Amino acid sequence: MGADGQIISVKLAESDIYKQVVLRRLNCYTIHYYGHNYVESVGGSDYWYENGSETYCQNESGVDYGPNGGDYGDMGSGGGGTNGNSNSNGTNKDIHNKTTDLCISNTVEAALRANKDILGAMADIIKNFDASKTVNINIYDGYIYYKDQYGNNDITRPKPGLTTNQQFMGNSFSADITLGIDYHDGTSKENLISSMIHEIVHAYLGYTSNNFLKIETDHNVIAEKYITPMAHYLNSSFGIQMSDAYALAWSGVSDSKVFNAATPNDTEFTVVYGSGIPNGKITVGDINRIAGAYKLSTKIPANNGYTKGSKICD
Repeated sequence: MGADGQIISVKLAESDIYKQVVLRRLNCYTIHYYGHNYVESVGGSDYWYENGSETYCQNESGVDYGPNGGDYGDMGSGGGGTNGNSNSNGTNKDIHNKTTDLCISNTVEAALRANKDILGAMADIIKNFDASKTVNINIYDGYIYYKDQYGNNDITRPKPGLTTNQQFMGNSFSADITLGIDYHDGTSKENLISSMIHEIVHAYLGYTSNNFLKIETDHNVIAEKYITPMAHYLNSSFGIQMSDAYALAWSGVSDSKVFNAATPNDTEFTVVYGSGIPNGKITVGDINRIAGAYKLSTKIPANNGYTKGSKICD
């Protein structure tokens, strides 16, 4: 509020999120959250949008009423097209599906509506690095590519994903993920969801200056914190073989020190089946072969008979 009671917008330091506080009465206020979207070299992608709102009230006795408990009464609750909830271990999570490609959008939406949704898997993994953190993610899609030697988009090398606007608001890590339309065109749903998980976890580790994947030399530690939770999510969500789920999970950390130091056909990574089933093994060669099949486009005739997974548009 300004000195004369006018509404003002306040920009937080080092943040692209704006808060506008609207006074409803002396003991209630609503916070509106705004986000900024920008995808490099994609026309029409530079814009601001409302990213939800929260209403907080306090009665004369000092009892709090807000988005995490209490009765709003006649105050109402702000909304912004979010799909937020909490998982069984108390990790708060929120996701905004802003994709426009029909195949990508339907796959993302199905992942959100599953009993254990994609953001729950992300939150569980991030809790392994910092139990106090929660996640708030915007999912977009667009045409994104690796750069050539001159800094221009190389349309022959589409990227799986791009993460921007990483930041913390309190204990919540927020980011915008853009999934590559060309990269995922005709591939599998399992490949798309794997890309989503890898993008947000890599973004979190990078933003927090956590060089875990670059410095950790024990593949069992990486598996426990990152690979196994992701693989078990993919296995339970899509019903694929556990070895396939591990291959997709490991394929997304090919830039890790452990993966780069592995010998393709000799180094063995553990596959944890659970439920009393003895653990299995998978090599880097297996990972590349199996994960590669999920990433092949079914739209290319030469790939017929070599692809794996559920078609992204089925």
